[in-house]
Amino acid sequence: MSAAARPLEGGRRLSLSWIGAVPFFLYVGVFLLLPTAIIVGGSLLTPGGTLSLANFDGIDKPYMFKAFASSIAISSVSA
Repeated sequence: MSAAARPLEGGRRLSLSWIGAVPFFLYVGVFLLLPTAIIVGGSLLTPGGTLSLANFDGIDKPYMFKAFASSIAISSVSA
């Protein structure tokens, strides 16, 4: 008697239950995460390409606060 041969297609099969979520994750990645990364990265870099917080110098100015508050108000009304 010889030992039993291994099955040709044995083992665990890859579950395809997640395949429906792929378009959602692609959408989130392309239209939400990528633009966010570009904006955050651009805000932390100088035109020369070095890391800096210089772009946030004017954040405590009254006109910046007013613009931010107006933006939040418009966003909350239109959402």
